[in-house]
Amino acid sequence: MQYLLIFLLSILASVKISFQSAFSKKTVKNTADILVFNFFVFLFSGLLFSIGIITVSPTVLGYAFFGAFFTVLFQLTYTKALSMGNVSLTTMIVNMGMVINVIISYLAYNEPMSWIRFLGIVLTLMTFVICTDFRNSKPSEKKWYAYTICAMLATTSASGVQQAFSKSRYSAQNGAYVAAVYLLGSIFILFTYIFLKKKGEGKTFKIDKRVITLALATGICLGLYKFTSTYSMTVIDGTFFYPARAGGSIVFSALSGVLIFKDKLNAKQKLSVIIGIVAIILINF
Repeated sequence: MQYLLIFLLSILASVKISFQSAFSKKTVKNTADILVFNFFVFLFSGLLFSIGIITVSPTVLGYAFFGAFFTVLFQLTYTKALSMGNVSLTTMIVNMGMVINVIISYLAYNEPMSWIRFLGIVLTLMTFVICTDFRNSKPSEKKWYAYTICAMLATTSASGVQQAFSKSRYSAQNGAYVAAVYLLGSIFILFTYIFLKKKGEGKTFKIDKRVITLALATGICLGLYKFTSTYSMTVIDGTFFYPARAGGSIVFSALSGVLIFKDKLNAKQKLSVIIGIVAIILINF
C-alpha cells in the first residue's frame, strides 16, 4: 500500500508541476499574475474538498491557518521559480528540503533511521552544493536561486505543519483540513493582491478559458495531493515517506521537464540530478 501511495503522489506532483509550468512560462510577468492564478487554484481546491463538510474543529482551523500561510508562500515562490528556471532543476532543489523533514521525523517522532539513510542525506546535501553556484551566477540566476530556496523552506514548513496535524488526534478530519488550508489560502492571496493593486501592480493577462482550465486542473491535483499526503503521513514513517515522495517527484518532473518543456542541463546539473536520485534511493532503505 505504501508504495502505491508514493507512486500516486509522485504522479500527482509531476502533473501539477506540468500545469503550473504551462501557465508560468507563457503568462507570468509579475507577482500579481502569480497571485491571480493561485487564487483560482486554491479556491477550486478548497471548494472541491469542502463538499459535505458541515463543521470544522477550531483546532483543525489552527493547523490549517499555519498550513495555509506556508502553502501560499510556497506556491507563490515556486510559481515564480518555475517561470525563471528549468523544471527539473527547480523541482530537485525544492525537494532537498525533505532532509529537514526526515531529521524532524527521527528526532521528534522517534521514527527509524539507518546509516544508509544517513548517507543518503549527506549525498542529498552534496547534490545541492554541486547544482548551485552563487559566485558565478548571473543576476537572473541569483533571483531564481532565491525564489527556489524560499520555495524549499516554505514547503518544508508546510510539510512540518501537515505532519504535526497527521500525528494529532484530529487527523481523521483530513478533508476538512485540506478544505480549510486552501480556502484560507485563497483569502490570504486575495488580500495580498488587493494590497499590490493599490500600489499599482495588477495582472497582465486575460482570464480566459485556458487560464481557468489550467487553474482548475492544478487545483484538483493540488487538493488530491494534499489529501493523499496527509493520509500517508498517518500510515508511513516520515523517514521513509519524505525521501520516497521527493525521489518520485524528481524523477517524473525531470522527465516532463526534458520531454515537454525541453529543459537543458549542463554537465554539473546532470551530475547533481543523478547523485540526487541515488541519494534518495539510499534514504529509502
